Amino acid sequence: MFTWQIDEKIHLGLLEPRHAPELAQLVRANAQFFGRWLPFATEEYGEGEALEFIQRSLRQFAANMGVQAAILLDHRVVGMVGLHLVDWGNRSSSLGYWLDRKANGQGIMTRAAEAIVHYAFRQLQLHRLEIRTQEDNLRSQRVAERLGFVREGVLVDVARHNNRYVNFVIFARVSKEDHMSRGQEVSDG
Repeated sequence: MFTWQIDEKIHLGLLEPRHAPELAQLVRANAQFFGRWLPFATEEYGEGEALEFIQRSLRQFAANMGVQAAILLDHRVVGMVGLHLVDWGNRSSSLGYWLDRKANGQGIMTRAAEAIVHYAFRQLQLHRLEIRTQEDNLRSQRVAERLGFVREGVLVDVARHNNRYVNFVIFARVSKEDHMSRGQEVSDG
């Protein structure tokens, strides 16, 4: 089981099937707010889709391929933060996150994402994390910068969303505690 206490009101934890109605309602309520960046966030997002996401996330965690953690404020789901599929061969992953419009501006996302970064580098001993955010999502870019991620470049027309191609800004952070030197050959045995 994964749980991470951030403070007396905020903690991270795995979603369970019982959270599907709450998650679906939260996504629908925020469709206008973050739907322009997240293709799944529509006003039609239902409990079935939420349950499928929760089950997929639990399988991902059980297989040690990443974590999708709910951000809980006073035991209510207010967002998600997590590692997309882990590339164990390269010890890397990417970080994704979203937060309820009503919970924005309180530092919740930065602290939640910081906990996942800590988990990725210390617990999982990953070497590199990326954040990919649409070019016009300035709030997400500010979170990346506050977390110490460095802007590496822009991927042009990398994805189709809302009937248009969008650019993604790539931010990355490398573990400072990784004992392998850059450029050093890595051996499996």
